[in-house]
Amino acid sequence: MRWARRILLIAVLVALPVVVHLFVTRHGQPITIDFLLGKREDVELWLALLVAFAAGAVLTLVLATLRGARLRLELRRYRRATRELESEVHQLRNLPLSEEGSLPPPSAPRPAEARAAPEAPPAVPDADSLAPVGGRGT
Repeated sequence: MRWARRILLIAVLVALPVVVHLFVTRHGQPITIDFLLGKREDVELWLALLVAFAAGAVLTLVLATLRGARLRLELRRYRRATRELESEVHQLRNLPLSEEGSLPPPSAPRPAEARAAPEAPPAVPDADSLAPVGGRGT
């Protein structure tokens, strides 16, 4: 497998200069580039394409680096939160279960406060109960 990689690498290193030379000779015609703030005349096409490609590669690299930095910060924040939660779980596991240090028997009745039904929410008045009493002359 190693020899196949070396052969492939040698083939790419030999073919790359040939392809670049063919590209340069076929795209050597001069062009004019209009910028927002100026104009550049007699620039060879291959050079303009190379500069545009390099600018795109640099912009992509900068944006990928910024995104990677943001993701690393987010990962650090999640790891810190995980550590804090694991520490809390560890502390909760080490708490005694009751004052005597044992669980109450499973058949023990619950206190009356726990069995009481929750209070009903306050009733919302309907439209009839909000009507004025003794209207204006009806």
